[in-house]
Amino acid sequence: INPAGIIELRSKGPSTAAAVHKNIQALTKLAKQLKADRKPILILIDVEGISSTSLASREATLDAMLRVPHDKAAFYGPLRWQIILNTLAMVADKHESIRAFITREEAVEWLRGKDIH
Repeated sequence: INPAGIIELRSKGPSTAAAVHKNIQALTKLAKQLKADRKPILILIDVEGISSTSLASREATLDAMLRVPHDKAAFYGPLRWQIILNTLAMVADKHESIRAFITREEAVEWLRGKDIH
């Protein structure tokens, strides 16, 4: 959890289902901590370092979108990951609370309530 109260996660290398499930556990633990402190659950995930993804990792990401408690979650990184993540958010019916952006700055602005897109 960064000083602004946002849970930050950086993903690197190939995205695997195992890695996503590990992240689900970590994010859920931190989200519960923020909830106990009566703070908004804002999640920021850097996907710039992801080199590849698989069907299993995309399914696990969809599961994460449905299971990890959050008020808002934002991803940022290359266009190919934005398309996949925004599509998964729509499939999960979470596009109001989960979005993907090109830059960290855009993602943080959206998390803080500025309507960009």
